[in-house]
Amino acid sequence: MSRKLLRPRAVRGGFLVVLALVCSPALAQEAEAPKESSNAARVKFSDAAELQNEGLFELAISEYRDFLKEFPEDPLATKARHYLGICLLQEKQYAEAATELSTVVSQSPKFELLDEALLSLGSAQFNVASAANDPKQFGPAAESYGKLIKQFPKSKLLPSALFNQGEAYYAMGQRENAATGGFLVARHPLP
Repeated sequence: MSRKLLRPRAVRGGFLVVLALVCSPALAQEAEAPKESSNAARVKFSDAAELQNEGLFELAISEYRDFLKEFPEDPLATKARHYLGICLLQEKQYAEAATELSTVVSQSPKFELLDEALLSLGSAQFNVASAANDPKQFGPAAESYGKLIKQFPKSKLLPSALFNQGEAYYAMGQRENAATGGFLVARHPLP
């Protein structure tokens, strides 16, 4: 009698193991499946990008902001925020650009354009510091360039990051660090 009681439990347990093995790959694929943008989101993003490409940065800024309000969770949202930051840089709205690009860098560490986002963030921060005419404020720019240098040693943007980091150090009065950056640029010339 105890055998009959054990057998169904073993079969039931075996069935659960088999069910788990069969279902887990499907569940894992479902969890990992990248979400696709809706047609409306793709059209809105495309319109903003077209305005940016035509040099109509103020209009592109408005469109990217609308996109982020309408589609905050869309897979294109990080790219929209990145390009919003780029347009803000073009319009010399440096503090706003730094805010948007900082969000991209902090919230999307695997973003495909992270090296570009870091360089642009550094540029926005550098310009904010220049406007304030305060040497201490160049630190965040030097740090952003440093992250690019450390995380993307083979990036085509490396020479620009090295040079700009040297400029930030120079503005902070850190001549030795500035000179090191200049030496490294000589080894990795600008394109």
